[in-house]
Amino acid sequence: MDSAGIDPQREKRFMPPVSNRLSSPRLAAFVSLEIPMATFLTPLVVYIPAFYAGDMGLGLATVGIAFGLTKLWDIVTDPILGPVTDRYGPRGWRRRCWLLVSLPFMLIGVYRVFLPPEGIGWEYFAFWMVFLYIGWTLLTISHISWGVELSSDTNERARVAAFRQAASLVGAAIVVFIPVVTDLLEYSEGGVRVRAIGLVCMVLLVSLAGVVFWSAGEQAPAAAERTRHKWSDIFAILKGDRSLRALVYGNIGLSAGLGSTTSVLIFYVEDVLHLGKWATFALVPFLFSGLLFLPAWHHLRRRWGNPQAYRTSFLLQLCLLPLFLFIPPDNLPATLMCFVLLGANHGVASFLPQAMIADLKDVSIRGTIRNRTGSYVAILQTTSKVAGAFAVGATFFVLSLVGFDPDPDAANTGDSIQNLRYLIAGLPAVCYGLGWLGMRGYRHE
Repeated sequence: MDSAGIDPQREKRFMPPVSNRLSSPRLAAFVSLEIPMATFLTPLVVYIPAFYAGDMGLGLATVGIAFGLTKLWDIVTDPILGPVTDRYGPRGWRRRCWLLVSLPFMLIGVYRVFLPPEGIGWEYFAFWMVFLYIGWTLLTISHISWGVELSSDTNERARVAAFRQAASLVGAAIVVFIPVVTDLLEYSEGGVRVRAIGLVCMVLLVSLAGVVFWSAGEQAPAAAERTRHKWSDIFAILKGDRSLRALVYGNIGLSAGLGSTTSVLIFYVEDVLHLGKWATFALVPFLFSGLLFLPAWHHLRRRWGNPQAYRTSFLLQLCLLPLFLFIPPDNLPATLMCFVLLGANHGVASFLPQAMIADLKDVSIRGTIRNRTGSYVAILQTTSKVAGAFAVGATFFVLSLVGFDPDPDAANTGDSIQNLRYLIAGLPAVCYGLGWLGMRGYRHE
């Protein structure tokens, strides 16, 4: 044993092994599942709240509350499912097994949420959102944990996370182009947009899942790693790791900021900027710019390190948010230019947090016999989903208080339109500011 009481042989045995570097085509195949995940996740905060509040007639306050309350279930399920995916499953196929289990939940959930029948109430919306999120939890924990375990090299893990984020942004761009096509074809109703997105998502899920299954191998855990996990392990991990808590605070701020922005973005381009049939087209640069800026963020990460690059992303977004207050109505070129800048943070939304959580996980399991990858990923995913959903709920609730009507045929007053401008710039600024403050406690470099 060394001076710290750690057996070097034991540490070597249970640290994740360095794997061979995946070729770019194989890595692209591995991360391709992020494309259908993005085609479901992006509209879940951009189109679904507006669709259920306006076209389905549930109202802003009802959708906002239901959206937030469904996330309370994740606080229960995610800390359970993370350790479960670590412990159970066939040797060498553990992550693939749970990924396969997630697919029926995802397919049925997407169908029910994106293709709802007429005359549904908030109970329908809340139930199928919970059902869909169970599938998403299993899918993301399995896939992200699998990627984290491919290598113990920090740079290789960052490369995997960057590829993953690029695939996610490609999926986000695809899902934005679907409403662009429907709008230009004069099918601009919210129901047509959402149903088309749901069908594309289901097709991509089925077609790409098989590609991912055979793209990379898995780390087979030693028998000793199957030590029993407890639900309370999640809280013990958080309590004992200051840097992890700081990363969680930052992740909450980033997720809440993005959620509060994207949830009202469709209202902003339609009712504030009056872009008509070009409204959905204006969303393309906002979501696609994350892919454009991703190489720059990757360069900053290598030059400054993950924590400093992550902190910088908060400050950059705080500087750019006032653009929402000054974009002139009926001006598509100005909107496109501003949205390219405003969407820059989409390039780090999951890329940097995933790279950092992998490093923290390695430090925390030294000298132990537990594989806690799924637990760490569950912590990251739970905070992202809960923060984003509560941000949507809070944003919709405030929007209802200031008199904004989401009905497509409603005539909103000048004051309600101006309040929407203030809301889309102000509430995210608070979230990003709190996230930056939370990240100041991060000490692992």
